[in-house]
Amino acid sequence: GLVEPLERRGSAVFTETPVVTIEAVDGGVAVRSVGGGVARARHAIVATNGWPESTLAVPHLRFLSVPYVSHIVVTEPVLGIRERWSGELLWDTYEVYHYLRLLEDNRILIGGEDRWFGKFYQGSLPGGSRYNRRLIELLRRYFPGFEIRPSWGWSGYLADPIDGLPLVETRGAVTSAIVDGLPYGWLIGRLVAERLTEGRSTLDPLYDA
Repeated sequence: GLVEPLERRGSAVFTETPVVTIEAVDGGVAVRSVGGGVARARHAIVATNGWPESTLAVPHLRFLSVPYVSHIVVTEPVLGIRERWSGELLWDTYEVYHYLRLLEDNRILIGGEDRWFGKFYQGSLPGGSRYNRRLIELLRRYFPGFEIRPSWGWSGYLADPIDGLPLVETRGAVTSAIVDGLPYGWLIGRLVAERLTEGRSTLDPLYDA
């Protein structure tokens, strides 16, 4: 759903294509992949994590952010679950938060158990991360009497600003941002879109010095 409007307007989306450099050339950018391929465009947007080692990360911003690992587990289809739960997104905000949603095939997705400097994990359960196993234990407490069988679990690295507020910096033609949560993510997306289409954003005075 996100890709189709881009492609209709002439944009290209490349998957499974690691990028090693982004260079300014002739009023635009040249994006070079590991295999040596080059894509040229007027603008490039790098949507990635600011913390892991990467040629595209912004090292000096790491001192103003905190890295952590978040976890997700998906169950096997849960028989009879819709008799108890119609599928609303459930979210608790008690310290280490958790969120749940019901997939179309009656699998439950549960996420959370964030930990600073945690260990990355991906694979089938129950032999995975202890945090993935905690998520399954939590589901069994939420839904007693249902057979909760884990199917797959994984985790991913994230980085948040130390004070929870958007961290935005522009150096020349490069704008870097580290944000926390969907509302701020939407705002930064708007900032980027306005800069590309209008040359400046109405959010510049608020989020960029």
